[in-house]
Amino acid sequence: MKAIQFSALFYQSQTLRSVRLALAAPALVMTLSAAQADSATPATDAAPSTNWIGFTIGGAFVNGNEAGMAQRTRTNGDFYGGIDSLQVTQALSKTTTLTLEGHAMPGLEDYLGNLSLTNSDMGYVKVGYKQYRTFYDGSGGYMPQLAGLYREPAWGEELHVDRGEFSVEAGLRMENLPEITFSYKHTFRVGDKDSTSWGARPQLLAGATLVAGGSNVNYEFAPSFWHLDEKSDIFALDVEHTLGNTDLGLGLNYEHTSYTNSLNTRTGAVTVSPTTGLTTANSQVASSFKDEYSMDLFAGNVHSVTHFNDKMWLSAGFAYTTSNTNTDGSTQSITPVNPGSVIPYSTALTTTRVIPMGGGETESCVGNLNLMWNPLPDLTVTPSVRIEQSSQNAIAQMRLTAVPTAGFTPSASTTVYSNQVYKGVLNTNSDTAALDLRYTGISDLVLYAKGEWEHQDQTNYNSGVFYQSKAYNGTVTGGPNSDFFREGITVNQQDYTVGANWYPLRSLSLALQGRYFQRDDEFNPSVIKGTVAALGLEPEMIGLDTTTDAANLRVTWHALNNLSLVTRYDYRETDYNNRGVRWSPSTASPGTIQTPPPAVVTAPSSPADTGILPEVLAGRVKSNILSESVTWMPMERLYLQASASYTWSQTSTDTQMVPDSRNDYFTGSLSLGYAIDNRTDLTASYTYYNTKNYTQQGSPYYAGVSGNSVSPIPYAMGYGLNTQENTVSLTLNRMITPNMVWNLRYALMSSQTTGALQDQGGGFNDFTAQMISTGLQIRF
Repeated sequence: MKAIQFSALFYQSQTLRSVRLALAAPALVMTLSAAQADSATPATDAAPSTNWIGFTIGGAFVNGNEAGMAQRTRTNGDFYGGIDSLQVTQALSKTTTLTLEGHAMPGLEDYLGNLSLTNSDMGYVKVGYKQYRTFYDGSGGYMPQLAGLYREPAWGEELHVDRGEFSVEAGLRMENLPEITFSYKHTFRVGDKDSTSWGARPQLLAGATLVAGGSNVNYEFAPSFWHLDEKSDIFALDVEHTLGNTDLGLGLNYEHTSYTNSLNTRTGAVTVSPTTGLTTANSQVASSFKDEYSMDLFAGNVHSVTHFNDKMWLSAGFAYTTSNTNTDGSTQSITPVNPGSVIPYSTALTTTRVIPMGGGETESCVGNLNLMWNPLPDLTVTPSVRIEQSSQNAIAQMRLTAVPTAGFTPSASTTVYSNQVYKGVLNTNSDTAALDLRYTGISDLVLYAKGEWEHQDQTNYNSGVFYQSKAYNGTVTGGPNSDFFREGITVNQQDYTVGANWYPLRSLSLALQGRYFQRDDEFNPSVIKGTVAALGLEPEMIGLDTTTDAANLRVTWHALNNLSLVTRYDYRETDYNNRGVRWSPSTASPGTIQTPPPAVVTAPSSPADTGILPEVLAGRVKSNILSESVTWMPMERLYLQASASYTWSQTSTDTQMVPDSRNDYFTGSLSLGYAIDNRTDLTASYTYYNTKNYTQQGSPYYAGVSGNSVSPIPYAMGYGLNTQENTVSLTLNRMITPNMVWNLRYALMSSQTTGALQDQGGGFNDFTAQMISTGLQIRF
């Protein structure tokens, strides 16, 4: 199902924008006039009906990047209007009720409609449809080193993705019969969005060396955007029934999902001076990667809950899932895109590559058992066990086809066709045990603890089935290939949480919680056979350890009857430690079964080393969050609420090629509400956001290039933001009659890049926007 473009006719031309906003002004005036006229109507004491319909119209005046504003505020940055809420309930008989609810907002492309028919003696039927739009600014990042050369996609390009769902659900609810529920859902996602899939690949130009004053390092960068076309169909059947003291359940699901997505890029080859950093543009390469995927999934489960007595419950469940997937795709690149008069012919191949073509099957069985037991009046003990077995089988074909473009003749040895077929199998067995404890025997204190222990055994088997290439002169090499690689993977995981909730005073409460998590992955390569270098089947990792320490504290204090404060502090630290393998099997004896050498730890000295690398800190993430909120009601007609939150977070690594980064930011808000009279109230709010985390990466040197005495980080995409945002909003509500309420909203928002360095938006997404809307809700 495709997205329905309800308002496309009214939004075809940008020149209509001023007309649409001009039409909004009389509507605003008419609404205000109606509000003033009806305000003199005497109030009635009749209770408002449960049915209503609400209308809203609005628009925005933007100075700066409209696309950035649309993405940040989740609006279209233009005129919109329609029904913002609707609910109608009608009793058809004493036992049957018909209900309609929804909204329709053209411009925002936000639509919802639900129709339900309920009979208290039999059950219900529901039919629904919803669709909404998310907006994107079309820019996937910014590289200051390349500023002014290319900006693809164009900065400020307005992109969007429509998401939607059509659903049908029917439920049987009759006394003494099982509860049966059937549902069907069709979901979709279609549209364009920007991507952060930028690439930077510095390389030395052919025959050149890096010398002072030279200009011979080539960089490729690729701003891109996704075109999405995804859909899925889901059928579900659930049955619930009670027999004696046992609740039984059965669930069946079938899902079919498919998508055809494409990643479109425009790559520029840029020459960079190693001393001055001066950049000059060369040719461009346009490329498009198409990803096609389909999946069929079937899942079933049975579950039960048995109430032996008030002190002991037993729950059990078993689930089975199987899925089948198929993948296909292609990549096409053409260079140069626009050669012009200077380059009369292209100087490369037009390449189409299927990446990959194949598919896979997965199968998993999961069983769990949980017991809730109260051995003492104030103690609850909940042990549980979970056992899971799964298998995955996949085959992939990597096929490359290269066609010479007009005016270009490749060399005789140039590969114009290659075909590789891979096969992989992964089997996993896991056992998980958990224990929950909760104790309330101490006055004004609740203590709890939880532990979870998991063990996994995996067998990973990869093999090369076929490898063949063809040169431009017709020479064919390769054929059937029996290379394979097998490794065993062991995972041990433990997770502990302890906490306490304390109420020392009637107006004061404290909550403290701590957590420790550890996961150890061990990779044990056992057998490798054949010309591994051709297919890349070789061990890369011998160990991966993850450790997390976390704690949080929350204090809630009702200092006065009209004043309350909530303070919270969160701390979290996660370490990732890797141990890699510096060893490649010899390709001198194809077909020979080779066993990895003993795990001898060697210091990093040269790429020819044999052995296991020492453990390194691949990453450490520390985060601290401190927040405070205050609510105060100095008088009956007035309330004030203030909140502030500061986050300071750092990611560090021992990896030389990746710099440390920070993620510190401050957010604050202040809001108030004032009842002007019994019919009118005013609310106002102010929010503030500030961050200065941009890390500019890169230098005019490339690590490891001949002639370079230093090896800093090469050019790469910068990360983080230098952004300050301020938002002020006002809302006026007026009850014209007990069944009619009118509102008027105004907001001013500014989002600007700050500091001497541009951030990953490059300042192109800055904007200042004024947003105004008015609405009328009528109850009947």
